[in-house]
Amino acid sequence: MELLGLLLLPCFLGLLTTVASERPHLLQRASFLHLDGGTEVPKVPRAVPIPGSQTWPSDESSDRCTARNAYTCGDGQHCCCMFGCSYDLEKDNCTACDAADPLVRQFHIPSSHLWKERAEGICSAEFAHRCGAACCCNANFRWNMETRHCEAAEDLAMVIETLPAPPVPPEDVVPGSQTWTAAGISCESRNAYSCSDGQHCCCRFGCVFNPEKDSCSACSADSPQVKSFHIPSSHLWAERIKEGTCEP
Repeated sequence: MELLGLLLLPCFLGLLTTVASERPHLLQRASFLHLDGGTEVPKVPRAVPIPGSQTWPSDESSDRCTARNAYTCGDGQHCCCMFGCSYDLEKDNCTACDAADPLVRQFHIPSSHLWKERAEGICSAEFAHRCGAACCCNANFRWNMETRHCEAAEDLAMVIETLPAPPVPPEDVVPGSQTWTAAGISCESRNAYSCSDGQHCCCRFGCVFNPEKDSCSACSADSPQVKSFHIPSSHLWAERIKEGTCEP
């Protein structure tokens, strides 16, 4: 029995060696097949027009959307941020453009970085825009390798809904402030504005009425009301910078 065991030992060791050497190959193949057969094609993003972008002025060197890292949406009026960029309310512009953004990686047109026009800084293909070093089909479109065109997609990704806006606070009417205007004192001179009734004055957001001073004071730019209800990018208005007024 001991002799038989010694005779069979090399065969048994050889079997172990064969199994051990083949196992990684089998696992690699199974993993590759799994990835090959189970890869999911990402859904095409829906177009998200930038509210009010139809009012953006045209730029001399480029169209009004391209000048702000955007492209013309399907409605022909609004602008949509280029893939990889995000809309900045305070700058009224598409910024923070990132070539490594998932949208750029997933939806750039294959080999478009080699296009001559892309080297010149443009993407003239229909329904396409610049993204990173390549070109991407616009939202609502997918690249068709067979036709080599951006074509309308049916299976679109869901748009993430934003949180509801906080309720607008009621006017902070200053009691007796109708006497200010009657005496020729403007609401603005006391850090207030004309209330909707056309007679009283209301303290500006961020200011508090002080009865001892008969004026709105202790104004703070960091007030929650200022942060929540200031008009986005209004600090860039020419009249706000030069004249100190808020006439849009």
